[in-house]
Amino acid sequence: MPLRFKMRRVLISFSLAVLASVSSLVAPACTGMTRSESPVNQEDSSPPQNETLVHPARHATLAEVNGAGTYFVLAIPVAVAGLPLLFRSRAIRILSAVAITCWVVVGAASIGLFYIPSAVLMVWSVFGTAA
Repeated sequence: MPLRFKMRRVLISFSLAVLASVSSLVAPACTGMTRSESPVNQEDSSPPQNETLVHPARHATLAEVNGAGTYFVLAIPVAVAGLPLLFRSRAIRILSAVAITCWVVVGAASIGLFYIPSAVLMVWSVFGTAA
């Protein structure tokens, strides 16, 4: 298979990794509601009571919840998917395919599943044939 077809798949895999990372950064990852209690005015003879107020839901992104280290963590699969674009060898494509697939498996409980399309295309660039 000509190298240009494989590099096209690598480029699409890289684009999908960038899309997954950017969407993970800007999409709301957590939803929380805040509650506060305020005392209720009552007579002196009754026991003190508090009124619970529930405030509207607040949506937060991964970076807001987990801090600035999130940017570095989400840059890892993008860098791994971009390596075959810089170094055009089959060994680098294999290494990248294995690394992204491991990223999907290890991160499956959180954001790893967003990188499945990127991993599939990277594996296809290593073993696939022209359509």
